[in-house]
This record gives sequence, structure tokens and C-alpha cells, in this order.
Amino acid sequence: MSRANLLRCPCPLWMGVALAGMHNLLGPVWFTLIIFGTHIARQWLRTPRITRATDTITGVALVCFGTTLALDAH
Repeated sequence: MSRANLLRCPCPLWMGVALAGMHNLLGPVWFTLIIFGTHIARQWLRTPRITRATDTITGVALVCFGTTLALDAH
């Protein structure tokens, strides 16, 4: 089987290898963008209004999660 045919093969193994490779490439790129983005927005993120909003959103999410766990019928 030639290399061109091997790359065109819709075989699950090659598709899995391609997806894993793409995942391994995009992960570090994404985290690098997040790190540089937060570094640039650091002053804005440290303002009391944004800090309060972030704490409020986090608190609501945790209370909702805890309520869901408490009310979950097993």
C-alpha cells in the first residue's frame, strides 16, 4: 500500500492517531493564549468590581453544585 493510499484510508486507527496528535498540538497553544491573555488583562482582573463578580459567580456555582448533590436521590 502506497503512502498516499495509507493517508486516505478511513481506518479508525489513523483517525485516532490524527485526533490525538491534533489534541497534543492544540493543548499547549490554547493554554499559552490563556496565560498571555490573563497577563495582559491582569490590571482589569484585579479591580474590586471584577473580583467581587468572580467571587459571586464562583459562589453561586458551588452552591448550585452542592444543592444538586444534596437533592440527588440515590
